Amino acid sequence: MEGTRFTTRARRTRWAAATAAAVAGLCAVPTSAGPARAGELFSVERTLYRVAEGTHVPRFVYDAAGDARQDPACPRYPGLTKGGEVWSRTYVDGASQVKIRFRLWTRYDEPVAVARQAFADTHGRDASCRELYAAEGFRRTYGPDRREVEALAWVACNGSARHSRWCALMKLPPSERPAGVNPNLNERCRAPRYNNGRWRGPATYAGWHDADVRFDEVDLIEEGVDAGELPGWVPGHVSATVFVDDYEQMGGVAFGPGGEQFHVATNPDGTPTYVGRGNVTTWAAAELHAAWYDHQARRLGRDPVRNPRAAHQAVRDRMNGAPNGALAAEYERVVTALCAATPTIASVIDAPGDASGFGRPSDVALDQMIRGWVDREVGARTGRARDNYVCRALRADPAVRSFAAAGCQYWVFPWLLHQLWANPGCMNRPADPIANVLGADLGCGRRAHFQGLMRRFRDFLDE
Repeated sequence: MEGTRFTTRARRTRWAAATAAAVAGLCAVPTSAGPARAGELFSVERTLYRVAEGTHVPRFVYDAAGDARQDPACPRYPGLTKGGEVWSRTYVDGASQVKIRFRLWTRYDEPVAVARQAFADTHGRDASCRELYAAEGFRRTYGPDRREVEALAWVACNGSARHSRWCALMKLPPSERPAGVNPNLNERCRAPRYNNGRWRGPATYAGWHDADVRFDEVDLIEEGVDAGELPGWVPGHVSATVFVDDYEQMGGVAFGPGGEQFHVATNPDGTPTYVGRGNVTTWAAAELHAAWYDHQARRLGRDPVRNPRAAHQAVRDRMNGAPNGALAAEYERVVTALCAATPTIASVIDAPGDASGFGRPSDVALDQMIRGWVDREVGARTGRARDNYVCRALRADPAVRSFAAAGCQYWVFPWLLHQLWANPGCMNRPADPIANVLGADLGCGRRAHFQGLMRRFRDFLDE
């Protein structure tokens, strides 16, 4: 928590450590931070916890008790990175509040998904982690128009597909390769035209806004805020209520087309959405795509063998010149069939069960960040470094001790949040198994579910 420490009150809960960090910014940020809502004196925003974009995701194996050790054979998940931020905004006015917000996400490396599928398709085996780590280099080496087909050629053209037409085309210098070598299924298959009229979102998403889960009550002055720094007249004590306000977790979200942190698009029905990734370009799909271009070039009187680039360009020019014509319509059917026949990038890199239990690798990444934040806050309170404090607390609580072997594993909490988000109905005891495990009724509706889980989590850490 970068910087300032505060003297704590005897009655402070573990969660008040997060509040101390939230209000710490008031001492350092000038009052010109400015109003963010009507009637307030001023507000300040501060980062509490951050995981840098592109951080690798450690891979663990567990014993029967749930104790983790990093897998020596595959120490991190190939093709998966994480990023996240927890921040607060402190509003100082007649009813001062500290609102904490979470945004956690993972990204996919598309060439790794292409390479992994190609090993299965053209070598008859799964790729090793070492091989997939090598495939991560294609993103750094090539631009978006080449990285996936280069990864595919690296694997397939050294396997059973080495004598194929597509591999022959890929052996040409890049400046001579024809349009048919790249079906670009990542971009195409996630677009509404090929995805049932909607943009394909992240592989997993759960999000709540304005949740207003009350966590604590603090005195800003006692937490270290100098009353002389507050604009205008302020009494001797400024009470503030701490809320968890917003929470979002996304597995496999894409960057924006202009390099924006997140790709946000509008569906044809007008609803906004985050955008995820598309499909894997497999060798079979690439071969079929090239063969279709060859066939159509011959129908136009061109020779795709002697001059493949010009022959395929003639096909593309004909489609561009008559976008509503028969050739363009046939190409639409080909791409639709390829999208239906190829796996999604998420299913290759981030499938359910690829982590321990029911979790995806993205769940592992998201869980690591949630627990990292908890460890940071508890460590700040106690003055001692913490490692998976949640696991220790689970084992110490008789009410949930039987759940500890699973709960200690890095995937459980994001998975639970997915279940809450996916269920708009009621989640109460004794009918709901999750409510039974947690020992708490979670109410009816997604917002109530999140509020119930966060309150149970708060109470559990304070027990």
